[in-house]
This record gives sequence, structure tokens and C-alpha cells, in this order.
Amino acid sequence: MAGPPIFGLIARHAQVDVAEQFHALNMGIGMIVIVPADQIDAALATAPELRHVGEIVTGERTVTIEAPHG
Repeated sequence: MAGPPIFGLIARHAQVDVAEQFHALNMGIGMIVIVPADQIDAALATAPELRHVGEIVTGERTVTIEAPHG
């Protein structure tokens, strides 16, 4: 997922790493909608600006962030 370029700028020039940005900023996501996995394609087909940004899975109660800016 490519986020707004401002977050790369913050990481480089303000030396705020991406993990800290996720704690302190909304990261430009805006409103989210959670749908069952078998309805993702239908949800994405409703509007071209929608994006699949993650998933909720059974596990060890940890958060993994994969971001383009680090």
C-alpha cells in the first residue's frame, strides 16, 4: 500500500520512524470498512477509490505493519 508521500518526508526529515508514526498519526487511511474475507472483491468493486489494506487473523495478538516508507 502506497501512503501519502508526507509520511516518507516525516520519516526522513523529522527522524520519526514508521512504527512511531503508526502510534502517533492516523497515517492517512481515513475511514475503514471491515468485511468478511469472502466479500472483499464485492466491496472493492463498489468504488474505485477503495483499497484492501489488511486482514485480521487468529494469532498471538500482535500487529505486523508492512509499509512502503520503512
